[in-house]
Amino acid sequence: MSIKETVDRIKLLPESFVDVSYRQGRDEVLKQLNKRTGEDESAWVDVFIEDSQNIIQKLIQKVTPFIIPDAYIYFLEFYGGLAIESNNHYFSLFGIGPMVEEWYTGIESDDAFPEPEKYGILSLGSLNFRKGKYKFQHVDFFLDLAGVVQKHCVIGVGPWGKDDPNSFRIIKDIHAYPHRWQRIANSFTEWLELAAETRGIFVYDR
Repeated sequence: MSIKETVDRIKLLPESFVDVSYRQGRDEVLKQLNKRTGEDESAWVDVFIEDSQNIIQKLIQKVTPFIIPDAYIYFLEFYGGLAIESNNHYFSLFGIGPMVEEWYTGIESDDAFPEPEKYGILSLGSLNFRKGKYKFQHVDFFLDLAGVVQKHCVIGVGPWGKDDPNSFRIIKDIHAYPHRWQRIANSFTEWLELAAETRGIFVYDR
């Protein structure tokens, strides 16, 4: 299944929030910026698009010599980011679009793993639980660029709470914490498909 087909499935989910990005065109980005602020952002949209492009290029350069899969770059360029919400959970896929830090976390934020170039690990998203077995706990998702577990697989660290080792500590020495993480998918594309199939719950609390 293509990224577009998978994102189209996510758009059909109740309480899904799918952003736009510059490869959908200036008008779509402007429409979303206007929606966010309630004002006409025509004077700023071109700067925003340029900044978005620069963020991606900066990320690609930062993780060198590791390579970010084309599928994730495509997602950022077309959709920017997304989220799926329910009464029980909130899943977000980090990104760069007009709704960044409104619907989902930015890929340059403090919530993203700060040393991807050193460890070959890139933050992808998070899953926060509001109710159920893992109430008030969360899972952080990482893309394995270096092949620490398996090259380009997606790793879920958690669920963890305030008294547990945080996910950054775990991901830096992942094999020292065998019960704190799981390989969720073999690729970004497969992980996104699982998000669509499970409404962002994946293997947790089902």
